[in-house]
Amino acid sequence: MQFSRSRPGQPPRRDTGKLAQSIFWSGSRSQMMVVVGTKKKYGVYLEKGATVPPRVPKRKRMLVFGVGGKWVFTRYAAGFRLAPRPFVLVTLKKHKQRIEQIVMGSGKKAMQGAVTIG
Repeated sequence: MQFSRSRPGQPPRRDTGKLAQSIFWSGSRSQMMVVVGTKKKYGVYLEKGATVPPRVPKRKRMLVFGVGGKWVFTRYAAGFRLAPRPFVLVTLKKHKQRIEQIVMGSGKKAMQGAVTIG
């Protein structure tokens, strides 16, 4: 399967839908709190960005990996920075009013401005 990248700052593209399916939430009206997360390890790297350190071989003379259907042999692989592709925070901000209604309930109008997202 060929995966397509999203642009930095844009939500990740939906190639398989596994990341979207892994998102969960739980809430508590008594504590006025909602927790949102993902069960996929790579979700946090997409949301916040990541840094991949440089690689040098430890046990062998060369590093070997596949790129574009070809094998690459090298003695050093430079590190790089993966730009964030937020998806959780963007969704929370988009649905802030609905989240406030769910968490606080209809009878808690006095606390309406208390929810902080972002």
